[in-house]
Amino acid sequence: MKHASSTDLERDRFFNAYPYLIIGFSLTVFCVPAFFILPSGDDWSTSQPIYVFTLDLLRPHTFWRPFEELLLVVVGWNAAWHPGLLHLAAILGHAASTLLIFWIAKIVTGSSKKSVVAAVLFAVFPSNAAAVWSVDSAIQTFSTSFGLLALYILVSYRSLSSVLLAGACCLVAALWKESGIAWLVAAPAFAAVVKDLKFANSSFPVYRNLLFQLVVALLLLAIYFFLRGVLALDHAFGPGSGRYALQMNPWLWLESSIMLLGIAITATDTIALFKDENYIVAALSFLITIPLLIWLLLTARGSSKKHLALIALALAALLSPHVVIGQVSEMYAHPVTAGAIVSTLLIINTKPVDNKLVPVIVSLTIVLASFVSAHKWFEMHETGLRAAAVANRIEAHYEVGGFPGVVCTIQDKTNSGRPYSVLYMDAPIASGYGRSVLPRSGWELPYQITRAQDVVSCPKNAEDIWYITLDGDVLFLGDQ
Repeated sequence: MKHASSTDLERDRFFNAYPYLIIGFSLTVFCVPAFFILPSGDDWSTSQPIYVFTLDLLRPHTFWRPFEELLLVVVGWNAAWHPGLLHLAAILGHAASTLLIFWIAKIVTGSSKKSVVAAVLFAVFPSNAAAVWSVDSAIQTFSTSFGLLALYILVSYRSLSSVLLAGACCLVAALWKESGIAWLVAAPAFAAVVKDLKFANSSFPVYRNLLFQLVVALLLLAIYFFLRGVLALDHAFGPGSGRYALQMNPWLWLESSIMLLGIAITATDTIALFKDENYIVAALSFLITIPLLIWLLLTARGSSKKHLALIALALAALLSPHVVIGQVSEMYAHPVTAGAIVSTLLIINTKPVDNKLVPVIVSLTIVLASFVSAHKWFEMHETGLRAAAVANRIEAHYEVGGFPGVVCTIQDKTNSGRPYSVLYMDAPIASGYGRSVLPRSGWELPYQITRAQDVVSCPKNAEDIWYITLDGDVLFLGDQ
């Protein structure tokens, strides 16, 4: 029998004694920098404070996200809370998700050390950067946290009430962000693997229990769409065309799945992918995770085919909401990364880890992934500064309260067709094409900002026209 060394025992005692200290430190290092990131891109439209509460806010429009609307109502109590309160909300959702991964890992592995490592890996992994640091991303982190809460309930309890409570958590996840509905399938699938491992030598009917949970999930799904249809003000299931339309193209589904899964399970520097001079950085950041993935694939050979099929089902469910609309973004990776961490725990729990290289590989992955996250933060910070520069230059042209009723902005056409990351944008896009001036007047300026391709395309009622260049310079083109 092989005995653990004194160093190993000391290390285990440290993880057993201070798990929350280690996780808390990791979350602090990763999350606090969010408060230094300014809004950018569509944050100017999706995160505007709401000053007047009406019940219509809670009804479905193009989307059905009542908890997001309520959060913006709270921000509306004091516009100065923007964006700090929204950053805090996103961080709380990520922290809750991280703690739930730790608790689920404890149930799966029974090891504090493995559980802490899993939680820390999720806490600082660069695929979570967009969801944690973006101003309008609380919807994603809270959706993930309620999905993980559903999984935690299912693996901790076996009563009918626990199944219904877990289902309710999945519905709450969907009411934060529609893609949360995927947890109705993902949570029972993951839970079935956990229970099969826990009750392998008992008479507990794991797969009959899974079938019952999926039937309940189907009923809850029907209730969700029925309510959405009844309460909808315009259309119940999102737009039938445009950016969020269903894409009935299997090749697009496959491409989107590979991209989203790649973002979620590798430490690829997605910012470097969008900057021509940084392809080498992108390649190196991708290679960081390859040894860990190879080890996991080799380890998976020791898992049963039933377990691997259920893990694949759960991951497919988490991928599906964004895959079927052909929309892949860094922000969407948060729940998939959580699912990947849970999948990893289930795979390694079926086979003892004796290889001394594994802790080294995992440690290097965490350290190097932290460097990628740091680079992403720097670029997001710079993006916010570009937006602020545009706002400063436009605002400097007017006296306080002297803004016109309608402003038209024209952006540098050289960015036409140029790809950009959620975390990396040029000045016109980062500033919301000039909407970044809104917070300067408490978001309550009685004017409208539109954008056009050229002066001729500006609306006739536009009183002033601005030209925004890629580097953030703004040129006043006069009034109509």
